[in-house]
Amino acid sequence: MSLNGKTVAITGATGDIGRAWCHLLAKQGASLWLFDRDAQKSAQLQAELKAAFPDLILRRTSLDLTDRRSVDAACAALCATPPAMLIHNAGAFGIPRNVCDTGLDAVFQVNFAAPYDITRRVVPAMMAQGEARVVVVGSLAHRFCKTNSADREGKRWGTMRAYGNAKRHLMFAHYELAAREGFELAVVHPGISPTTLFRHFPRWLQKLIRLPMKWLFISPAKAARVVAEGCRTTTPYHTWIGPRVCGIWGKPCLRKLSRRFYDESRAVGVFADELFERLSQNETVNG
Repeated sequence: MSLNGKTVAITGATGDIGRAWCHLLAKQGASLWLFDRDAQKSAQLQAELKAAFPDLILRRTSLDLTDRRSVDAACAALCATPPAMLIHNAGAFGIPRNVCDTGLDAVFQVNFAAPYDITRRVVPAMMAQGEARVVVVGSLAHRFCKTNSADREGKRWGTMRAYGNAKRHLMFAHYELAAREGFELAVVHPGISPTTLFRHFPRWLQKLIRLPMKWLFISPAKAARVVAEGCRTTTPYHTWIGPRVCGIWGKPCLRKLSRRFYDESRAVGVFADELFERLSQNETVNG
């Protein structure tokens, strides 16, 4: 897919990988639509991008994935002017495990429920205009858990397993939805990079791991080049793009999940659709 003149909407645009990704997209001629909850950082990124790419067409929209009204407003804007590509880059790791206005755990809401909700609502408008590619940023953390039908949100789990569980739902639900609806999907993993996610760690731990992280893992700029492969490569059912060596280092390559995940993936797809319908009904009642 050529990005020249195409509108690309990206969430979590001001994070380390998001910022580097925006520069790569702008260099390829894309028009950018930044979605981020931090207005100041978003404005700074806009100025940075316009300085580097004076002819860049760019717009910004506030988006807080923990706030249903914010998600609704973003969806309305996206449906009114559908992009050619929608990138779910936003993620949250060490945030407080609050219950959002949807009734869901915040980690589950930010990393799965809200992005899936956006995809369900915006993809039909994208397909109607003739171009619909969704890029989902997963995580190697999905390997650390298996979904539990008795606790799908992972409320009884620690942060790492809850985060991995949410990313697992995000990946599997999009595999099932793309297989059913026929839009182009790319599931990508940046590997492990010293991004803003690690700033949620205690300061003593940040200081302890800062140098090892720089030595052992790829920079946000290199991670962005890996995940950017998803902008031009469609991942077939249950495949993903990530660094070649152990999913941590090297150039991007295509990997396939084991068939043992298929039943779990289908169950997640059913749950995701039920959750979407429930949240839609609640919106109608409250509206």
